[in-house]
Amino acid sequence: MDSEKEDEDKMSNSVSLDITRTEMKWCENHEELLRKWSDECTEYANIHKRISKRKKLIYYIFQFPIITIPFILGFTASYYGEDTEYNKYLSSFGNMTLGIISGINAFLNYSKEYVQHETCENRYNEICMDIESILVKKKRYRQASDLVLEKYTQKIEALNKYSISI
Repeated sequence: MDSEKEDEDKMSNSVSLDITRTEMKWCENHEELLRKWSDECTEYANIHKRISKRKKLIYYIFQFPIITIPFILGFTASYYGEDTEYNKYLSSFGNMTLGIISGINAFLNYSKEYVQHETCENRYNEICMDIESILVKKKRYRQASDLVLEKYTQKIEALNKYSISI
């Protein structure tokens, strides 16, 4: 009997069943804080966008020779013939260059990095859009400010913690 009363006491103290809890009302400070977070997220998104574009460009610069060298080697071998003295040197030089560029590309891994920066950019932009959609609503139609602030504090902290460094 006592254990049932203890269980009821524990359940009544939980947030979901606490009907006496009053929600934190929205004030100008809360809205300013959300706008500040939105601005910071926009700034981080723009930084990630610039880095992503730069990494993508470098990736494409490395990929272009990897794609074109085999075509050039194939063309020269068929045009000049495989028995020429220069074909051996050209083929060796081309394959060595191709190997070096492929190794550098694999080691630096620009393809993965630009995708990670794009993903971070999208996540920061998503938070900005969420915050803007909250601030557009009238105060009485919004979720309680303490819940919203806690939710976005956790989202931004997690994103800052686990995003690729800039």
